[in-house]
Amino acid sequence: MRIMNWEGVEESTPFKRPPAGGYVVRITNVEDVAGREYLNVVYDICEGDYAGFYSDDFGRRNDWAHRFVRSYKQSCHGMFKAFLSRLEDSNEHFDVGTWQRGCDERALVGLALGIVLQYEDYTNESGEDKERLQVVGVYSVADIRSGDYRLPERKDSRKGEGVAAPTAADALPSLPAYDDLGR
Repeated sequence: MRIMNWEGVEESTPFKRPPAGGYVVRITNVEDVAGREYLNVVYDICEGDYAGFYSDDFGRRNDWAHRFVRSYKQSCHGMFKAFLSRLEDSNEHFDVGTWQRGCDERALVGLALGIVLQYEDYTNESGEDKERLQVVGVYSVADIRSGDYRLPERKDSRKGEGVAAPTAADALPSLPAYDDLGR
């Protein structure tokens, strides 16, 4: 190890992440990936102990850490409509009927939504076991506030001995975990 002046280093604690559970969030950015027919929806927590959690430098530079995908492919129309309905339920001035005339994804920025976050154990490309926080459900803001949502069991998609075989859902593109970038 190289010699350093440790007396001049400020102590820090390990990175604190939100626990699994329901959160009221605000959409901060939306990117349409038209060629693949999905939206990348970037959010920040806007209520409770973790309000503004992703507004620091790391969050601003790494939107992959706080985004989820909503596909609008033909096979996903029902799920996309559920997403739009939860936005309509949660935002007094958002109307799906009006929005669909232009389908401008930028009009979703600033809207509130309820989400459920859950941890997933996985094996990264280097063969290391890691964990990541994933959006596993969208709800109305009222449902999150009242606790009317379901938190599924922690997902384990690690590869290795004694680990359950991957499912079709494991084939979906995944986002890197916080730990992978040292936050």
